[in-house]
Amino acid sequence: MTEAASACRGTARTGLSARVSENAHPIRVCVITRPCGAFQGKASSDAGQAIQRLRVCGADVICRDAIHQKFAIIDEKTVWYGSINLLSFGASQESIIRIVTGSAARTLAQSVGM
Repeated sequence: MTEAASACRGTARTGLSARVSENAHPIRVCVITRPCGAFQGKASSDAGQAIQRLRVCGADVICRDAIHQKFAIIDEKTVWYGSINLLSFGASQESIIRIVTGSAARTLAQSVGM
């Protein structure tokens, strides 16, 4: 197993399996998150490690301050949108909804400058 493949398998622990490098049909994965410095203590180093693993897998990671939106866009048409933190796990109650429409995906992508 290559180093990239091993790192990609490790991203499943962060809640996102970005197995881009092993996918027969290449997909674009872009994650927009807060920079490591926006987190405190161990969360800062954990965020840095997660970002590095995603980048090794071929994902684009864009760090922005003051972002609170939580959504994932898959294949430019499927959106997972809700209060759930897609890159972390907590003990709080969260919700997420799946929306399958290209117009919603485009609108959300444009809202964050993608």
